[in-house]
Amino acid sequence: MTMRLDRLRNADLNLSICFVILAEEKNVTRAAMRLRLAQSALSRFLQRLRMLSKDELLVRANGQP
Repeated sequence: MTMRLDRLRNADLNLSICFVILAEEKNVTRAAMRLRLAQSALSRFLQRLRMLSKDELLVRANGQP
C-alpha cells in the first residue's frame, strides 16, 4: 500500500487528464488534437502512464477503431 501511495504522490496529474481524453477518444491522434499536443508528446505521456501503472493500458486492437 505504501509503495502505491508513493507512486501516486509522485505522479503528474496531467497524466490523469491525458488518460481520460485518450479513453474517451480511443485514438491517440484525435486525443492529441483535443489536448493541443503533438501526437508524439501524447504517446510519451501514455508511455509514462504505462510505466507508472505497470499496465499496458489502451492496447491497440487490430481492425477496431
